[in-house]
This record gives sequence, structure tokens and C-alpha cells, in this order.
Amino acid sequence: MCSMRYYPGMNELELNNLRVSLLRAAIDRVSNGNISEFGRRLGYKDGAFIRQMLNSNRAVSEKTIRSVEAIPGLRGWFSSTAGSITIPSATTSADAQSKLHVNPPNKELNSPLIGQKSSQTDGTLHDLNIELGPEIRGKLPLITWVQAGAWESVVNTFAIRDAEEWLLSPIPTSKSAYYLRVRGLSMYNPSGEPSFNENDLILVEPQSDAESGNLVVVLLDDSAEATFKQLIVEDGKKYLRALNPDWPNRIIEVNGNATICGVVKTKVVRY
Repeated sequence: MCSMRYYPGMNELELNNLRVSLLRAAIDRVSNGNISEFGRRLGYKDGAFIRQMLNSNRAVSEKTIRSVEAIPGLRGWFSSTAGSITIPSATTSADAQSKLHVNPPNKELNSPLIGQKSSQTDGTLHDLNIELGPEIRGKLPLITWVQAGAWESVVNTFAIRDAEEWLLSPIPTSKSAYYLRVRGLSMYNPSGEPSFNENDLILVEPQSDAESGNLVVVLLDDSAEATFKQLIVEDGKKYLRALNPDWPNRIIEVNGNATICGVVKTKVVRY
């Protein structure tokens, strides 16, 4: 499951227990505990599917998480509230789990999952002996290379359904930042970092000014899709360079025939 990387140290059972508790808290917040009503909010006929998740007869899926977080007021619910909840163990009773307390999302919240040490004990994240990860800064869309090339004109009308998925950002970004999936090996560097393999995810910031040496996403005038290269500026001239030394036409000069769509800030690797 994709979200496992945000909760290092948890096994699948612990992760699902946490998700169940957060799902239950979302139901209480949105529908005053009415499971059937909440199920209809997610597009189900009734609450049967939700009850299966609450009873741990079915795992809380990434699709369900995205649907819940699309409800107004619940954006980032499964990340921003996770630190204020006690993780039920495999032996925790259903009745005890139903009484777990979850705080509502708060932009200023620093939870044990997103950058603040926990002072809790007895079954909390503190007891999992995990190393704290980066503070999570909200969700950004994973888009296509075609969308990236036209991003400046579509970002303000971009809808939730237009993204392949929504991913958490580990760094501060503007609202127009986005993720792209790396294609090919032109930016693979056998000598070390920075290096990008096919299917790595890169976070692109359109609001950053590109400088020589930056990794950038660029749209060439004769192309319908953006491309990913390193920007080199020498003697007043601009070049785009592939990091892979064996790549054909590794360096090309830019003669005013390209638009920089954004600067690459970090990458995400999935296994």
C-alpha cells in the first residue's frame, strides 16, 4: 500500500487499524456517526461496504482514503490527524477502538507522524520506536507530461479527478506544484546523485526561477509534451543536458524555442 511509506515501522495490521480509527472519526465528524449516510457520501448504496472496513473484514483502501479526503473539510485527514490517535493493537476490542479520540485536521498540527516527538506512551506511535519523517505539507497532483506542458493555462481549472492520484508533499510548495512520473533513462546518472530511474516521481515547482545547474521540466516549441533535463547557462547561452552520459544528443542548445515549466525540487521512489 502506497501510504505505508508515511508510517515507517508499522506492519500492515497496525496501519489498517490506524486507518479504521481515522475512518470512524471521519464518520463521526461528517455524519454524526451515521455509517449509511457516510457511505452514500462516498457514492455507495448504503453503509455495508464501510461497515466491513470498520469491522476489519475488508482493508481500508487507498481509493477509500482518496474519496474521504475529497469531502470538504477532510483534505489530508489520514495524514494530518494521524498523530493524535492511539494505534489499536491486534488485541484491542472493537468497543475500545470505537472510543478512540481523534482531533480534527489542523494546519498547525505537528503530530508524531509529521515532525514532532510524541510524549504519549502505552500503545502510541512513541512505542513503535520509529524515526520521524519529514513534515507533510499537503497533497499535490500526479499529472501527465502533456498536462505539464500546458500547466500554466489549466492549473486554475484543474479538478481532483484530472490527476492520476494525489501525493503528499514533504516540502513547502506553491499551490501550483505537481508531480510527474519519470519516463526513460535520459536522467539516469551512473556516477551517483542526482539520478532518476524510470517511474521515479519528481516534484515540480513552477514558481521557482530556474538557474544554471537546476533540474527543470521544459516544453520545446515543436513538442506536445514536456521533457526533463538539467539547465546549463554558459556565456549567455542556455543548454539542456541529459544526466546519462551515454544518452544520444545529450546536450542541446535552447534558442528561445523552449518554455521552462518548473524546477524539480525532490523525488519520490516507490518499491
